[in-house]
Amino acid sequence: MAPTRILIVFVLAVGQLFSAYAVASSCDIDSSDTIATSIAAYQDCIDAGHQMVTSIRPELGATAFRKKDYETAVLYFSEIIEQKEILGQQVQPGKAHFSRALAYLELGKKRKALKDLEATNQILPGYSPAHFYRGVALHHLRRYQQAIDAHQIAIELSVGGTTLAPIYYEKAQSERALRNKTASLGSLNKAITADPNYSRAYFARALRHEKDDASELAIADYSQYLNQKPESANAYYNRGLIYQDMRLDHLAIQDFDRAIALNPRYLKARASKGITYLWPVLRVLIILLLG
Repeated sequence: MAPTRILIVFVLAVGQLFSAYAVASSCDIDSSDTIATSIAAYQDCIDAGHQMVTSIRPELGATAFRKKDYETAVLYFSEIIEQKEILGQQVQPGKAHFSRALAYLELGKKRKALKDLEATNQILPGYSPAHFYRGVALHHLRRYQQAIDAHQIAIELSVGGTTLAPIYYEKAQSERALRNKTASLGSLNKAITADPNYSRAYFARALRHEKDDASELAIADYSQYLNQKPESANAYYNRGLIYQDMRLDHLAIQDFDRAIALNPRYLKARASKGITYLWPVLRVLIILLLG
C-alpha cells in the first residue's frame, strides 16, 4: 500500500476514534431528566453511532426495568453481556448478568435468572445481592437446601444492619419448606432483630406461632404487622380466628368486621363472623339436647 494511502487510512481511523469519543462525551447521564427524556436521549446517542454500551445500555435497561418493561430490559442487558470489547475497553458484564437476572425473575423465568446469577457469582463472588437472589431463584425451583446455602453466603457477605432482614426472611421460607421449624423460627427472629420494622417477618412468624398453638405470641405478631400494614384484611381475619378459638368473641367480631370493611367480598370473614354470633346459641342448644 502506498505511503499516501496508509496515511489517509490512519487519519480516517483516528478521526473515527475521536468522533466516537466526542459522541460519548455528549451522552452523559443527566439524573434530573425525566425517564422519557433520558431514554429518548440515549437512543439518539446509539442511533448516532455511540458504542460505549457500558455507559448507555445499563441506563436504558434500568429505565425499561423501572417502567416494568422487562422484556426490553433483558434485550439491553443482553447487549452488554454479548459485547466483548468497546473502543478498546474490556466490558465487565457482572452487573449486567445480575440486572438481567432480576428482569428474568419478574418475567417468571427462574432458570434463566439462576443461570445469570451464577454467572454473576463467578465474576463478582463478593457481591451479596447476587447470592441473595440466587437463593430466591433456587427456592422457586424447590431446591431448598441450595437456597439456604446461597442465603447463608449472602448473610456472611452482607454489610449488616437492616439489609440482613430480607435475607433471613427468605432463608426462613426455605427452612420452612424443608419442615425445619426451629431453624425457620430462628431466622425469622433474626430478621426482626435486624429490622424491627420488617413487616413480612412478623406475618410469617405469626403463622408459625399459630401452627404451634402459641396464641398469645401469634396475636402479638399479627398486631405488630397490622401496626405497619393496617390495610391487610388477611391479618385481621387470621387474628380474628385466634380470638374466636380463645372465645374472645367481641374481639373476634371486631377483627372480622375490619377484614370485611377492607374487602367486602371476604366470604370467609363473613362466615366466621356469623359462626361467632351463633356459637353461644349453639352451645346452649347442645347443652339442652345432651341434658
